[in-house]
Amino acid sequence: MSPSSSSFDRDDILHTRSGQAINQSIVHIAHEFAVLGYVDVARRLISLFNRHYPLDPYQVPLRWLRLLWVETGSWPEGELEKFKDSGESVEELVKASRISSGRIFSPRDHVEITDDIDGFRLLLKVIDHQPTWNPEFADASTGGDAMSKSAALAKAYDLSLLLAEQQSEALANLPSPEQLLGRISKRLHCNHQLDDLPCSRKVWKELAQGALAKAVGVQDDKVRALAEEVEQTFRQRCEEGLQRMPDQPIEQLLSTIDKNTRTNKGALEFFEGYLGAGVEPETLYLDPAGPAEILELERRLNVTLPNDYKTFLSISNGFAWSWNGIIMDAPLHPASKLRWFRDDETYFTELSITIDESFIHTDEQRRTKYSIDAWPTVGRAIEIGHEDIDNVWLLPPENTKRLKDWYLAIIDDDEISEQLRMAALKTISAFAGSRKEFEKLDWLVLTWASGGSACMTAYASFKVFLEEKARASGTCWDDEDALAYRCR
Repeated sequence: MSPSSSSFDRDDILHTRSGQAINQSIVHIAHEFAVLGYVDVARRLISLFNRHYPLDPYQVPLRWLRLLWVETGSWPEGELEKFKDSGESVEELVKASRISSGRIFSPRDHVEITDDIDGFRLLLKVIDHQPTWNPEFADASTGGDAMSKSAALAKAYDLSLLLAEQQSEALANLPSPEQLLGRISKRLHCNHQLDDLPCSRKVWKELAQGALAKAVGVQDDKVRALAEEVEQTFRQRCEEGLQRMPDQPIEQLLSTIDKNTRTNKGALEFFEGYLGAGVEPETLYLDPAGPAEILELERRLNVTLPNDYKTFLSISNGFAWSWNGIIMDAPLHPASKLRWFRDDETYFTELSITIDESFIHTDEQRRTKYSIDAWPTVGRAIEIGHEDIDNVWLLPPENTKRLKDWYLAIIDDDEISEQLRMAALKTISAFAGSRKEFEKLDWLVLTWASGGSACMTAYASFKVFLEEKARASGTCWDDEDALAYRCR
Protein backbone atom coordinates (compact mmCIF):
# COMPACT_ATOMS: atom_id res chain seq x y z
CA MET A 1 0.00 0.00 0.00
CA SER A 2 1.32 3.33 -0.94
CA PRO A 3 1.39 5.56 2.18
CA SER A 4 0.05 8.49 0.13
CA SER A 5 -2.59 6.56 -1.74
CA SER A 6 -6.29 7.12 -1.32
CA SER A 7 -7.04 4.14 -3.58
CA PHE A 8 -9.14 1.50 -1.81
CA ASP A 9 -7.96 -2.11 -1.85
CA ARG A 10 -9.81 -4.37 0.58
CA ASP A 11 -7.19 -7.12 0.63
CA ASP A 12 -4.40 -4.63 1.19
CA ILE A 13 -6.18 -3.02 4.14
CA LEU A 14 -6.92 -6.36 5.79
CA HIS A 15 -3.48 -7.88 5.27
CA THR A 16 -0.93 -5.06 5.42
CA ARG A 17 1.27 -5.10 8.52
CA SER A 18 1.78 -1.34 8.39
CA GLY A 19 -0.35 0.55 10.88
CA GLN A 20 0.85 3.76 9.26
CA ALA A 21 -0.52 2.68 5.88
CA ILE A 22 -3.90 1.88 7.46
CA ASN A 23 -4.07 5.25 9.19
CA GLN A 24 -3.13 7.22 6.10
CA SER A 25 -5.54 5.25 3.95
CA ILE A 26 -8.57 5.75 6.18
CA VAL A 27 -7.98 9.51 6.39
CA HIS A 28 -7.35 9.94 2.66
CA ILE A 29 -10.41 7.88 1.74
CA ALA A 30 -12.58 9.83 4.20
CA HIS A 31 -11.32 13.01 2.53
CA GLU A 32 -12.23 11.65 -0.91
CA PHE A 33 -15.78 10.82 0.14
CA ALA A 34 -16.06 14.27 1.73
CA VAL A 35 -15.10 16.20 -1.41
CA LEU A 36 -17.71 14.15 -3.31
CA GLY A 37 -20.32 15.41 -0.86
CA TYR A 38 -20.75 12.16 1.08
CA VAL A 39 -20.11 13.91 4.36
CA ASP A 40 -21.88 11.28 6.45
CA VAL A 41 -19.48 8.60 5.19
CA ALA A 42 -16.45 10.78 5.87
CA ARG A 43 -17.72 11.58 9.36
CA ARG A 44 -18.15 7.90 10.24
CA LEU A 45 -14.69 7.00 8.92
CA ILE A 46 -12.99 9.75 10.93
CA SER A 47 -14.96 8.71 14.03
CA LEU A 48 -13.66 5.17 13.54
CA PHE A 49 -10.14 6.52 13.07
CA ASN A 50 -10.29 8.58 16.26
CA ARG A 51 -11.62 5.67 18.31
CA HIS A 52 -8.81 3.34 17.26
CA TYR A 53 -5.91 5.70 16.47
CA PRO A 54 -6.36 8.71 18.77
CA LEU A 55 -2.65 9.53 18.88
CA ASP A 56 -1.81 9.16 15.20
CA PRO A 57 0.27 12.12 13.98
CA TYR A 58 -1.10 12.00 10.45
CA GLN A 59 -3.12 15.19 10.83
CA VAL A 60 -2.76 17.34 7.68
CA PRO A 61 -5.82 15.98 5.81
CA LEU A 62 -7.73 15.93 9.10
CA ARG A 63 -6.91 19.59 9.56
CA TRP A 64 -8.50 20.59 6.25
CA LEU A 65 -11.51 18.39 6.93
CA ARG A 66 -12.09 20.48 10.04
CA LEU A 67 -13.21 23.33 7.78
CA LEU A 68 -15.98 20.99 6.62
CA TRP A 69 -17.03 20.18 10.17
CA VAL A 70 -17.07 23.90 10.98
CA GLU A 71 -19.20 24.54 7.89
CA THR A 72 -21.68 21.73 8.62
CA GLY A 73 -21.67 22.15 12.40
CA SER A 74 -21.46 18.37 12.87
CA TRP A 75 -18.16 16.84 14.00
CA PRO A 76 -16.91 13.24 13.99
CA GLU A 77 -16.44 11.52 17.32
CA GLY A 78 -13.38 12.91 19.10
CA GLU A 79 -12.54 15.46 16.41
CA LEU A 80 -13.88 18.62 18.06
CA GLU A 81 -11.92 17.76 21.21
CA LYS A 82 -8.73 17.33 19.14
CA PHE A 83 -9.37 20.65 17.42
CA LYS A 84 -9.82 22.43 20.75
CA ASP A 85 -6.69 20.75 22.14
CA SER A 86 -4.71 22.01 19.13
CA GLY A 87 -5.21 25.61 20.26
CA GLU A 88 -5.98 26.68 16.70
CA SER A 89 -8.91 29.04 16.16
CA VAL A 90 -11.35 28.78 13.27
CA GLU A 91 -9.92 32.03 11.90
CA GLU A 92 -6.41 30.60 11.98
CA LEU A 93 -7.61 27.42 10.30
CA VAL A 94 -9.33 29.40 7.54
CA LYS A 95 -6.20 31.47 6.96
CA ALA A 96 -3.91 28.42 6.93
CA SER A 97 -6.08 26.58 4.43
CA ARG A 98 -5.85 29.28 1.77
CA ILE A 99 -3.53 28.56 -1.12
CA SER A 100 -0.65 31.01 -1.27
CA SER A 101 1.11 32.15 -4.42
CA GLY A 102 4.18 30.29 -3.20
CA ARG A 103 2.30 27.01 -3.75
CA ILE A 104 1.88 27.85 -7.43
CA PHE A 105 5.07 29.62 -8.44
CA SER A 106 8.70 28.75 -7.90
CA PRO A 107 10.84 31.42 -6.20
CA ARG A 108 12.43 32.40 -9.51
CA ASP A 109 9.12 33.28 -11.21
CA HIS A 110 6.98 34.19 -8.20
CA VAL A 111 3.99 36.46 -8.77
CA GLU A 112 1.57 37.48 -6.02
CA ILE A 113 -2.03 36.59 -6.85
CA THR A 114 -4.64 39.03 -5.58
CA ASP A 115 -8.19 38.02 -4.66
CA ASP A 116 -9.83 40.05 -7.42
CA ILE A 117 -10.60 39.89 -11.13
CA ASP A 118 -6.99 40.64 -12.05
CA GLY A 119 -5.75 37.81 -9.87
CA PHE A 120 -8.34 35.50 -11.41
CA ARG A 121 -7.22 36.37 -14.94
CA LEU A 122 -3.61 35.78 -13.96
CA LEU A 123 -4.48 32.36 -12.54
CA LEU A 124 -6.26 31.36 -15.73
CA LYS A 125 -3.25 32.41 -17.78
CA VAL A 126 -0.92 30.47 -15.51
CA ILE A 127 -3.04 27.32 -15.67
CA ASP A 128 -3.00 27.24 -19.47
CA HIS A 129 0.33 28.84 -20.32
CA GLN A 130 2.80 28.52 -17.44
CA PRO A 131 6.14 28.22 -19.31
CA THR A 132 8.04 26.62 -16.44
CA TRP A 133 5.68 23.63 -16.26
CA ASN A 134 6.57 20.65 -18.40
CA PRO A 135 3.38 19.75 -20.33
CA GLU A 136 4.30 16.08 -20.06
CA PHE A 137 4.17 16.19 -16.26
CA ALA A 138 1.69 18.98 -15.45
CA ASP A 139 -1.17 16.46 -15.20
CA ALA A 140 0.79 13.59 -13.67
CA SER A 141 0.14 11.77 -10.39
CA THR A 142 3.55 12.84 -9.07
CA GLY A 143 5.92 15.76 -9.44
CA GLY A 144 6.12 19.45 -8.64
CA ASP A 145 4.58 20.72 -11.88
CA ALA A 146 1.39 18.73 -11.33
CA MET A 147 1.28 19.87 -7.71
CA SER A 148 1.58 23.53 -8.74
CA LYS A 149 -1.16 23.16 -11.35
CA SER A 150 -3.43 21.49 -8.77
CA ALA A 151 -2.92 24.42 -6.42
CA ALA A 152 -3.59 26.91 -9.22
CA LEU A 153 -6.83 25.21 -10.26
CA ALA A 154 -8.03 24.96 -6.66
CA LYS A 155 -7.22 28.62 -6.07
CA ALA A 156 -8.98 29.60 -9.31
CA TYR A 157 -12.12 27.67 -8.33
CA ASP A 158 -12.16 29.29 -4.89
CA LEU A 159 -11.69 32.75 -6.41
CA SER A 160 -14.37 32.12 -9.05
CA LEU A 161 -16.89 31.41 -6.28
CA LEU A 162 -15.93 34.62 -4.51
CA LEU A 163 -16.19 36.73 -7.68
CA ALA A 164 -19.46 35.08 -8.75
CA GLU A 165 -21.08 36.49 -5.63
CA GLN A 166 -20.18 39.97 -6.86
CA GLN A 167 -22.05 39.40 -10.17
CA SER A 168 -19.47 41.45 -12.05
CA GLU A 169 -19.92 41.95 -15.80
CA ALA A 170 -16.17 41.44 -16.13
CA LEU A 171 -16.76 37.71 -15.55
CA ALA A 172 -18.95 37.34 -18.63
CA ASN A 173 -16.26 35.83 -20.87
CA LEU A 174 -14.34 34.01 -18.15
CA PRO A 175 -14.79 30.41 -16.96
CA SER A 176 -17.59 29.85 -14.46
CA PRO A 177 -17.13 27.91 -11.20
CA GLU A 178 -18.87 24.95 -12.86
CA GLN A 179 -16.48 25.02 -15.81
CA LEU A 180 -13.42 25.15 -13.56
CA LEU A 181 -14.73 22.32 -11.41
CA GLY A 182 -15.29 20.38 -14.62
CA ARG A 183 -11.60 20.74 -15.43
CA ILE A 184 -10.66 19.69 -11.92
CA SER A 185 -12.96 16.66 -12.12
CA LYS A 186 -10.89 15.28 -14.99
CA ARG A 187 -7.64 15.32 -12.99
CA LEU A 188 -8.57 14.08 -9.51
CA HIS A 189 -5.71 11.58 -9.81
CA CYS A 190 -3.16 14.35 -10.33
CA ASN A 191 -0.68 15.22 -7.60
CA HIS A 192 -2.39 17.03 -4.69
CA GLN A 193 -5.56 17.90 -6.63
CA LEU A 194 -7.88 16.26 -4.11
CA ASP A 195 -5.84 17.60 -1.20
CA ASP A 196 -5.81 21.19 -2.45
CA LEU A 197 -9.36 21.46 -3.76
CA PRO A 198 -11.19 22.20 -0.47
CA CYS A 199 -9.15 25.31 0.34
CA SER A 200 -11.91 27.42 1.91
CA ARG A 201 -15.25 27.19 3.68
CA LYS A 202 -16.86 28.51 0.51
CA VAL A 203 -15.46 25.60 -1.49
CA TRP A 204 -16.44 23.08 1.16
CA LYS A 205 -20.01 24.40 1.06
CA GLU A 206 -20.22 23.66 -2.67
CA LEU A 207 -18.55 20.27 -2.36
CA ALA A 208 -20.78 19.22 0.54
CA GLN A 209 -23.79 19.91 -1.69
CA GLY A 210 -22.45 17.52 -4.34
CA ALA A 211 -20.87 19.92 -6.84
CA LEU A 212 -17.89 17.65 -7.58
CA ALA A 213 -20.02 14.50 -7.65
CA LYS A 214 -22.15 16.17 -10.31
CA ALA A 215 -19.10 17.27 -12.30
CA VAL A 216 -17.63 13.76 -12.26
CA GLY A 217 -20.97 12.14 -12.98
CA VAL A 218 -20.92 9.60 -10.16
CA GLN A 219 -23.89 7.32 -9.58
CA ASP A 220 -25.22 7.52 -6.05
CA ASP A 221 -25.95 3.81 -5.76
CA LYS A 222 -22.37 2.97 -6.74
CA VAL A 223 -20.93 5.44 -4.23
CA ARG A 224 -23.13 4.08 -1.44
CA ALA A 225 -22.20 0.48 -2.26
CA LEU A 226 -18.51 1.35 -2.26
CA ALA A 227 -18.89 3.31 0.98
CA GLU A 228 -20.51 0.30 2.66
CA GLU A 229 -17.63 -1.93 1.59
CA VAL A 230 -15.04 0.65 2.70
CA GLU A 231 -16.61 1.12 6.13
CA GLN A 232 -17.01 -2.62 6.71
CA THR A 233 -13.40 -3.26 5.71
CA PHE A 234 -11.93 -0.61 7.99
CA ARG A 235 -14.16 -1.71 10.88
CA GLN A 236 -12.97 -5.28 10.46
CA ARG A 237 -9.33 -4.23 10.39
CA CYS A 238 -9.65 -1.83 13.33
CA GLU A 239 -11.67 -4.19 15.51
CA GLU A 240 -10.20 -7.58 14.57
CA GLY A 241 -6.66 -6.54 13.68
CA LEU A 242 -4.37 -8.05 11.08
CA GLN A 243 -6.02 -10.72 8.94
CA ARG A 244 -3.65 -13.60 8.27
CA MET A 245 -2.82 -14.59 4.70
CA PRO A 246 -3.31 -18.30 3.87
CA ASP A 247 -0.09 -20.11 4.75
CA GLN A 248 2.00 -21.04 1.74
CA PRO A 249 5.38 -22.80 1.55
CA ILE A 250 8.39 -20.75 0.52
CA GLU A 251 8.54 -22.62 -2.79
CA GLN A 252 5.07 -21.34 -3.69
CA LEU A 253 5.84 -17.77 -2.58
CA LEU A 254 8.93 -17.64 -4.78
CA SER A 255 7.00 -19.09 -7.70
CA THR A 256 4.33 -16.40 -7.31
CA ILE A 257 6.90 -13.59 -7.18
CA ASP A 258 8.69 -15.00 -10.21
CA LYS A 259 5.52 -15.39 -12.29
CA ASN A 260 4.08 -11.99 -11.36
CA THR A 261 7.32 -10.15 -12.05
CA ARG A 262 7.53 -11.67 -15.52
CA THR A 263 3.85 -11.13 -16.41
CA ASN A 264 2.58 -8.10 -14.45
CA LYS A 265 1.67 -5.21 -16.76
CA GLY A 266 3.52 -2.69 -14.60
CA ALA A 267 6.62 -4.88 -14.42
CA LEU A 268 6.66 -5.38 -18.19
CA GLU A 269 6.42 -1.62 -18.74
CA PHE A 270 9.35 -1.19 -16.36
CA PHE A 271 11.45 -3.76 -18.20
CA GLU A 272 10.63 -2.14 -21.54
CA GLY A 273 11.70 1.28 -20.29
CA TYR A 274 14.81 -0.01 -18.55
CA LEU A 275 15.98 -2.90 -20.73
CA GLY A 276 14.25 -2.27 -24.06
CA ALA A 277 11.15 -3.58 -25.79
CA GLY A 278 10.59 -7.32 -25.50
CA VAL A 279 13.42 -7.81 -23.01
CA GLU A 280 12.51 -9.39 -19.69
CA PRO A 281 14.13 -12.10 -17.56
CA GLU A 282 13.28 -15.72 -18.27
CA THR A 283 13.44 -16.45 -14.54
CA LEU A 284 14.29 -14.73 -11.26
CA TYR A 285 15.72 -17.94 -9.81
CA LEU A 286 19.40 -18.71 -9.42
CA ASP A 287 20.90 -22.17 -8.98
CA PRO A 288 20.16 -23.51 -5.49
CA ALA A 289 22.78 -23.59 -2.75
CA GLY A 290 23.69 -27.04 -1.48
CA PRO A 291 23.89 -28.01 2.22
CA ALA A 292 27.68 -27.67 2.24
CA GLU A 293 27.50 -24.15 0.80
CA ILE A 294 24.96 -23.08 3.41
CA LEU A 295 27.09 -24.56 6.21
CA GLU A 296 30.12 -22.71 4.87
CA LEU A 297 28.10 -19.47 4.81
CA GLU A 298 27.13 -19.90 8.47
CA ARG A 299 30.75 -20.70 9.35
CA ARG A 300 31.98 -17.59 7.53
CA LEU A 301 29.40 -15.34 9.22
CA ASN A 302 29.78 -17.18 12.54
CA VAL A 303 26.01 -17.39 12.99
CA THR A 304 23.14 -19.84 12.70
CA LEU A 305 20.83 -18.38 10.08
CA PRO A 306 17.02 -18.67 10.35
CA ASN A 307 15.52 -21.80 8.84
CA ASP A 308 13.19 -19.94 6.48
CA TYR A 309 16.14 -18.11 4.95
CA LYS A 310 18.15 -21.32 4.58
CA THR A 311 15.16 -22.94 2.88
CA PHE A 312 15.16 -20.04 0.44
CA LEU A 313 18.86 -20.52 -0.36
CA SER A 314 18.28 -24.23 -0.94
CA ILE A 315 15.66 -23.34 -3.57
CA SER A 316 17.36 -20.32 -5.13
CA ASN A 317 20.79 -19.04 -4.12
CA GLY A 318 19.77 -15.40 -4.44
CA PHE A 319 16.94 -13.85 -6.44
CA ALA A 320 16.79 -11.28 -9.22
CA TRP A 321 14.85 -8.01 -9.33
CA SER A 322 11.22 -8.50 -8.31
CA TRP A 323 8.16 -6.32 -8.86
CA ASN A 324 6.55 -4.70 -5.80
CA GLY A 325 3.49 -3.16 -7.42
CA ILE A 326 5.18 0.18 -8.11
CA ILE A 327 8.86 -0.41 -8.94
CA MET A 328 11.43 -3.19 -8.70
CA ASP A 329 12.79 -4.34 -5.36
CA ALA A 330 16.52 -4.87 -4.91
CA PRO A 331 17.81 -8.33 -5.87
CA LEU A 332 18.73 -10.75 -3.09
CA HIS A 333 22.37 -11.81 -2.83
CA PRO A 334 23.71 -15.31 -3.38
CA ALA A 335 25.36 -16.84 -0.32
CA SER A 336 28.82 -15.74 -1.43
CA LYS A 337 27.85 -12.05 -1.18
CA LEU A 338 26.22 -12.05 2.25
CA ARG A 339 28.13 -9.91 4.73
CA TRP A 340 27.94 -8.28 8.12
CA PHE A 341 27.95 -4.48 8.24
CA ARG A 342 31.45 -3.06 8.20
CA ASP A 343 32.70 -1.11 11.21
CA ASP A 344 32.63 2.12 9.20
CA GLU A 345 28.94 1.76 8.23
CA THR A 346 27.73 3.70 11.25
CA TYR A 347 25.07 5.41 9.14
CA PHE A 348 23.27 2.07 8.98
CA THR A 349 24.01 0.84 12.49
CA GLU A 350 22.71 4.05 14.09
CA LEU A 351 19.37 4.10 12.28
CA SER A 352 16.37 3.72 14.58
CA ILE A 353 14.50 0.46 14.03
CA THR A 354 11.11 1.43 12.70
CA ILE A 355 8.19 -0.96 12.50
CA ASP A 356 5.62 1.85 12.29
CA GLU A 357 6.42 5.52 11.70
CA SER A 358 2.98 6.60 12.91
CA PHE A 359 3.77 5.38 16.43
CA ILE A 360 7.28 6.69 16.99
CA HIS A 361 6.36 10.19 15.84
CA THR A 362 3.30 10.83 18.00
CA ASP A 363 3.49 14.02 20.05
CA GLU A 364 2.71 12.19 23.29
CA GLN A 365 5.38 9.57 22.67
CA ARG A 366 7.96 12.32 22.08
CA ARG A 367 7.27 13.71 25.54
CA THR A 368 8.13 10.45 27.30
CA LYS A 369 11.42 8.69 28.00
CA TYR A 370 10.56 6.56 24.96
CA SER A 371 11.24 9.39 22.50
CA ILE A 372 12.78 8.72 19.09
CA ASP A 373 16.17 9.93 20.35
CA ALA A 374 16.32 6.96 22.72
CA TRP A 375 14.82 4.40 20.36
CA PRO A 376 16.67 1.09 19.71
CA THR A 377 18.97 1.26 16.70
CA VAL A 378 19.66 -1.29 13.98
CA GLY A 379 23.13 -2.16 15.22
CA ARG A 380 25.11 -4.83 13.41
CA ALA A 381 23.11 -6.67 10.74
CA ILE A 382 23.64 -8.89 7.70
CA GLU A 383 23.20 -7.49 4.20
CA ILE A 384 21.26 -10.02 2.11
CA GLY A 385 20.31 -7.74 -0.79
CA HIS A 386 21.36 -4.44 -2.28
CA GLU A 387 21.12 -2.24 -5.35
CA ASP A 388 21.77 1.49 -5.59
CA ILE A 389 19.94 3.11 -2.63
CA ASP A 390 17.93 -0.01 -1.74
CA ASN A 391 19.10 -2.41 0.96
CA VAL A 392 17.77 -5.65 2.48
CA TRP A 393 19.08 -6.77 5.88
CA LEU A 394 18.66 -9.65 8.30
CA LEU A 395 18.44 -8.32 11.85
CA PRO A 396 19.88 -10.84 14.34
CA PRO A 397 17.90 -12.00 17.40
CA GLU A 398 19.92 -9.99 19.94
CA ASN A 399 19.04 -6.75 18.11
CA THR A 400 15.41 -7.84 17.74
CA LYS A 401 15.30 -8.47 21.50
CA ARG A 402 16.20 -4.83 22.19
CA LEU A 403 13.28 -3.73 20.04
CA LYS A 404 10.89 -6.20 21.69
CA ASP A 405 11.96 -5.16 25.18
CA TRP A 406 11.44 -1.51 24.27
CA TYR A 407 7.88 -1.93 23.02
CA LEU A 408 6.91 -4.25 25.85
CA ALA A 409 8.30 -1.76 28.38
CA ILE A 410 6.01 0.92 26.93
CA ILE A 411 2.99 -1.36 27.03
CA ASP A 412 3.65 -2.36 30.65
CA ASP A 413 4.60 1.12 31.93
CA ASP A 414 1.86 2.37 34.28
CA GLU A 415 3.41 5.84 34.36
CA ILE A 416 2.44 6.70 30.78
CA SER A 417 -1.04 7.19 29.38
CA GLU A 418 -3.36 4.32 28.54
CA GLN A 419 -3.72 5.74 25.03
CA LEU A 420 0.02 5.53 24.37
CA ARG A 421 0.24 2.02 25.79
CA MET A 422 -2.67 0.87 23.64
CA ALA A 423 -1.11 2.53 20.59
CA ALA A 424 2.06 0.51 21.19
CA LEU A 425 0.02 -2.68 21.55
CA LYS A 426 -1.82 -1.96 18.29
CA THR A 427 1.52 -1.39 16.58
CA ILE A 428 3.05 -4.72 17.61
CA SER A 429 -0.22 -6.56 16.95
CA ALA A 430 -0.37 -5.16 13.41
CA PHE A 431 3.26 -6.13 12.90
CA ALA A 432 3.31 -9.63 14.39
CA GLY A 433 -0.35 -10.58 14.78
CA SER A 434 -0.51 -10.38 18.59
CA ARG A 435 1.62 -9.62 21.63
CA LYS A 436 2.28 -13.34 22.06
CA GLU A 437 3.57 -13.60 18.49
CA PHE A 438 5.62 -10.43 18.93
CA GLU A 439 7.36 -11.90 21.96
CA LYS A 440 8.44 -14.91 19.85
CA LEU A 441 10.18 -12.86 17.15
CA ASP A 442 13.88 -13.52 16.56
CA TRP A 443 15.27 -12.72 13.10
CA LEU A 444 13.65 -9.73 11.38
CA VAL A 445 14.08 -8.46 7.84
CA LEU A 446 14.60 -4.73 7.32
CA THR A 447 14.56 -2.89 4.02
CA TRP A 448 16.12 0.55 3.84
CA ALA A 449 15.94 3.05 0.99
CA SER A 450 18.41 5.89 1.37
CA GLY A 451 18.18 9.32 -0.21
CA GLY A 452 15.54 12.03 -0.21
CA SER A 453 12.71 9.55 0.37
CA ALA A 454 14.52 7.55 3.04
CA CYS A 455 12.28 4.78 4.29
CA MET A 456 12.58 1.70 6.51
CA THR A 457 10.18 -1.24 6.37
CA ALA A 458 10.38 -4.11 8.84
CA TYR A 459 9.10 -7.68 8.43
CA ALA A 460 8.48 -10.17 11.22
CA SER A 461 10.53 -12.90 9.51
CA PHE A 462 12.10 -13.74 6.18
CA LYS A 463 9.01 -15.75 5.25
CA VAL A 464 6.77 -12.79 6.06
CA PHE A 465 9.04 -10.69 3.86
CA LEU A 466 8.40 -13.13 0.99
CA GLU A 467 4.66 -13.20 1.73
CA GLU A 468 4.50 -9.43 1.41
CA LYS A 469 6.56 -9.53 -1.79
CA ALA A 470 4.27 -12.18 -3.27
CA ARG A 471 1.16 -10.15 -2.44
CA ALA A 472 2.60 -6.88 -3.77
CA SER A 473 3.96 -8.46 -6.94
CA GLY A 474 0.43 -9.21 -8.10
CA THR A 475 -0.61 -5.55 -7.97
CA CYS A 476 -0.01 -2.64 -10.30
CA TRP A 477 -0.30 0.97 -9.19
CA ASP A 478 -2.91 2.80 -11.25
CA ASP A 479 -1.77 6.41 -11.36
CA GLU A 480 -5.13 7.52 -12.77
CA ASP A 481 -7.25 5.94 -10.04
CA ALA A 482 -9.67 7.85 -7.85
CA LEU A 483 -12.66 6.55 -5.92
CA ALA A 484 -14.92 8.94 -7.83
CA TYR A 485 -13.92 7.40 -11.15
CA ARG A 486 -14.94 3.94 -9.93
CA CYS A 487 -18.49 5.16 -9.34
CA ARG A 488 -19.44 6.64 -12.71
